[in-house]
Amino acid sequence: MTTRPAVAAPATAASPVRVTVLTVIMVGLLTAGWFLSGLLVREVPPLTVAAVRTAATFAALTLIVLARPVTRAAAGIATGRVRAVVLLAVFGFLLYYAGTMLGIARIGAAATGMVVGLLPCVTFLVGLAAFGERLRAAKLAGVVLAVGAALAYGLRHGTPPGLTYTGEGTVITGVALALCGTIAYAVYGYSYRVWMGDLPAIASLPAITGVATVLLLVLAALVPGGLRLPLDQLPALLLLGVVFTAPVFFVSHELVLLRGPLFTNSVAVCVPFLIRGAEWALGSAPFFGLGELALFALAATGVLITVRTTSPPSRSSPSSPSSRSKEAQ
Repeated sequence: MTTRPAVAAPATAASPVRVTVLTVIMVGLLTAGWFLSGLLVREVPPLTVAAVRTAATFAALTLIVLARPVTRAAAGIATGRVRAVVLLAVFGFLLYYAGTMLGIARIGAAATGMVVGLLPCVTFLVGLAAFGERLRAAKLAGVVLAVGAALAYGLRHGTPPGLTYTGEGTVITGVALALCGTIAYAVYGYSYRVWMGDLPAIASLPAITGVATVLLLVLAALVPGGLRLPLDQLPALLLLGVVFTAPVFFVSHELVLLRGPLFTNSVAVCVPFLIRGAEWALGSAPFFGLGELALFALAATGVLITVRTTSPPSRSSPSSPSSRSKEAQ
C-alpha cells in the first residue's frame, strides 16, 4: 500500500475584495460564453459544440498546469484519483454540457441560462439530501420561488426565432434537459470540493476535462447527426473553449474553495438577464416585456433568499476534502 504525498491547500483568505473581483470576472465570462453558445448551436450540432469547447478547454488548462511545478505535481496526484476524475467528468461536463447545449438548441440561451440559474437552489437540495446542509424555512421558500419563476420563464419565453429544434413538446424537452444538466452540475460542485478540495483549484481540471472530452466525443458519435464540425465555425468554438470556458472554470473552482458551491452558483443569477439584454442590443430579440422582467426579478429574489445565510466552507469539518478525498480513489 502506497502513501499519497500531501499537497497543501492554497492558503488564500476569502477576502471580500478577492471574492468580488472573481465574481465580476465570472459573470462576464459566463454571459459571453452562454451568448456565443446560443449562436453556435444554430450552426453546429450541440454535442459537437460541447465536445470541441471541452477539448479546447483541456488543451488550455493543460498548458497552464504544466508550466508551473506546483500545479504540475498536484495534477499528477489528481490524475491518480481515477474514480473521482471519471465521476467529476460525467457530472460536471458530460451530463451538464449535454443537457445545457441540447437545451439551448431548443429554448435558447437566455431561457436555458434562467434554468441553470437555479443552481443555488438545486445545490441546496442536493446538499440537504447528501452533504449535510441544514434545512431552513427561508431557504426552502427561496427555492420554491426561484424554481417556479425560472420554469415559468422557460415555458413562456423559450421560443426565440432561429432555434435548431421546433415542434410540439420542444420547449418542455428543452427545459427538462437544462434542468437535468443543472442537477448534474450541483452534484459536481459538492463532489469536487470533497474529492479535489485539497489541491490547487486548477490542478485537477486537465484530467477531468480530458476524460470529459472523450466521453462527449463518444456520445456525439453515437447520436445520429451529433458529430459534425463545419471548419468555418472552428475559430468560434476555440474562442468559446480557450477564452471563455477555461478561465471561467478556473475562477469558479477558486470561488468554490473560497466560499463553497452554494455561493459560487448564485453569482450566475444575473447572467440570463445580461444575455437577454445582449440579444436585444444586437437586434435579435425585442425589448423586455413587463412579465419577463417580473419573472427575472422573482427568480433572482428566490436565489438570493436561498443563499443569504450561506457561510464559507470549513476545511476542518468531518466532511472536508482533506478527510474524505481518499474515498474517491
